[in-house]
Amino acid sequence: MLSKLLKYDLSSMLKSFLLIWGAALVLAFVNHFTLGGLHFESSSFMVSSLLKVVPFLMFLAIMVSMAVLTLIFVIQRFYNGLLKDEGYLMFTLPVKPWQLITSKGISAVLVNIISGIIAIVAIMILFPWKDVGEFIREFWNGLFLNAPIPVWQIVVLILEFLFMVLVNVAKSIYQIYAAIALGHQFKKHRVGMAFVMYLLISLALSTIASSILQLIFSSGSITLDTLLDTFSRWNWSFFGSVSFGLWILILIAGVQLVAFHIIAERLLSKRLNLE
Repeated sequence: MLSKLLKYDLSSMLKSFLLIWGAALVLAFVNHFTLGGLHFESSSFMVSSLLKVVPFLMFLAIMVSMAVLTLIFVIQRFYNGLLKDEGYLMFTLPVKPWQLITSKGISAVLVNIISGIIAIVAIMILFPWKDVGEFIREFWNGLFLNAPIPVWQIVVLILEFLFMVLVNVAKSIYQIYAAIALGHQFKKHRVGMAFVMYLLISLALSTIASSILQLIFSSGSITLDTLLDTFSRWNWSFFGSVSFGLWILILIAGVQLVAFHIIAERLLSKRLNLE
């Protein structure tokens, strides 16, 4: 049943974003030719021709709209789909609340990832393709051909980094879901209370993180030098140290992700109060 829910949510995602994704790429191509290519050493985007200014402003508007609509999609698909009129239908289906939340979450993660990729590609299209090709070639050579560690270790670190980004994107989305579910427990001003809950959660997380770091480093027994010495005594290489750090960040984000999912799922299972 989760696959059917995903099909429904992904269909809604494509209907909402195909046009703006396509517009971002098309306008990037238009600006590539109308601006004559943006050189990396350029100090200003100012142009005198209206034919150059208008497409560029349209491109900026599309990029901003894509970022805003992505956030709106994350909030709207969860709030309208589960906590308003559509929720009456969704909760009559033979599915569990965690499946409903997971479907919304996967769709939201995909929207964020695809929008991010489209934004990067669109920005690269603006620049002269010769310069982009040279930049990619130098980056590739520096990363793989001239790197001080084996290629397989670089590939592993890249995959771990991408996985960390993925988990953090999902964590951020589920934090919004948890805040909306908490705000919906109030009888009035539910949207405003959801925003307050999000701020309180963010404040609590930052306070906990700063307290832990202060506890660890306040004694002076643990510093960057002592950590490096410890890694050296354990015969940890650069690869092992970076990989360890990435997995610590993945673990922290993963714990928060699970916690936010449980909060949203429990509230929708036990204290659902549809408008």
